[in-house]
Amino acid sequence: MLVELIKGRRTETFSRFDEGARTVVVRSQQEAAELGHGFIGTEHLLLGILDGPQGAAARVLVTLGVDRVKVREAIVQAVGRGDAAPTDERLPFTARAKKVLELSLREAAALNQDFIGPEHILLGLVRDSSGLAARILRDLGADPARVRDEIEQAI
Repeated sequence: MLVELIKGRRTETFSRFDEGARTVVVRSQQEAAELGHGFIGTEHLLLGILDGPQGAAARVLVTLGVDRVKVREAIVQAVGRGDAAPTDERLPFTARAKKVLELSLREAAALNQDFIGPEHILLGLVRDSSGLAARILRDLGADPARVRDEIEQAI
């Protein structure tokens, strides 16, 4: 099942991801493909989090006034729509998205949790303050310190 969820990516890379975090990765790939982008960036990870409104990370974002429609509009405004044809093949992560996923591991460890969930990915996104997702969050009024506080309270 893990291999199906992550579309053939190496399983050890995602072995500590819980079901919600794996779903974020899959949804991120779908969002990137729908936007015609040939890569998964931090902005797609943010959309992947927002695609799962039942999770703590998505609830925190919605509480702070961040929703999927606003994020998608901000992405299109910042980088436009791509011309990559939708594909069933896996899309590569950008270097910054890889960094965010590594940071999510550190965030989980700092919270003494042995798994990575969507909330840890969100913490990684706000920790990497120079990524497009972090910029979009700030532009939409979701201060990184407030996001962190809200997530820590939620978990």
